[in-house]
Amino acid sequence: NIPLRPIGTGEAEPEPFDDSELPALSISLLPILLPVVLISANTIVKVFARNSAEGSSLRHFADVVAVLGNVNLAMLLATAIAMWMLKTKRRLTLSELSKVVEVSLMSGGIVILITAAGGAFGAMLKAAEVGPALGSLFTNDGTEAGGLMLLILGAVIASVMKIAQGSGTVAMITASSMIAAMIPSMKSLGYHPAYLATAIGGGSMICSWMNDSGFWIFVKMTGLSEAEGLKSWTLLLAVMGLTAIIVSLILAIVLPLGWS
Repeated sequence: NIPLRPIGTGEAEPEPFDDSELPALSISLLPILLPVVLISANTIVKVFARNSAEGSSLRHFADVVAVLGNVNLAMLLATAIAMWMLKTKRRLTLSELSKVVEVSLMSGGIVILITAAGGAFGAMLKAAEVGPALGSLFTNDGTEAGGLMLLILGAVIASVMKIAQGSGTVAMITASSMIAAMIPSMKSLGYHPAYLATAIGGGSMICSWMNDSGFWIFVKMTGLSEAEGLKSWTLLLAVMGLTAIIVSLILAIVLPLGWS
């Protein structure tokens, strides 16, 4: 058992709000559903407008939806609606509302800054095409990597990228790009490429720490400290990632399936 500090000891339980003080369900869901609807509408309309005639009404409508469906604007509108709901239901003045928002930003600001920095670093690695560049080192000199070493190498690269910038998606994309440059053909692997994908995915789960937004969501929602999050969340994901890598290695040996 991992010893954890008691949470909420000596603190009075907050009084529940009366139903009359709470907003309706439809209004409560609006800040959550609005950005989803706007962003999805932008994607859908863009697909249909792609084949329409230039200057058509659908093209003009797509331009309008593209503005409203912008990720930043959609999230900003949802935030504004949430703040409006808080102000009207709690009957807060602008000064009181600003204090509430200030407290929220103080607790969430560090999470935003750390994860944004990690995301920016990952975007720079992607824009600089670090993955293909490093992968070319294994092909320009005529050497080729293959066999089970690719599984281990892919997992290690994904783990290092995960530790460096926090995003599992960027870690998997970068590792996949590098490994793809080392493979002359899928048949040369000797096993199904799905095992390689699961090994890279397992590597991207190892060491989820302070620059991972998932780590902060878990810590903040459970009331744990950073140290307790490392002992629970980080350790659990590391075990899951290592298990995925080991199982992928075993299956690649016992049940390779091949690639036709």
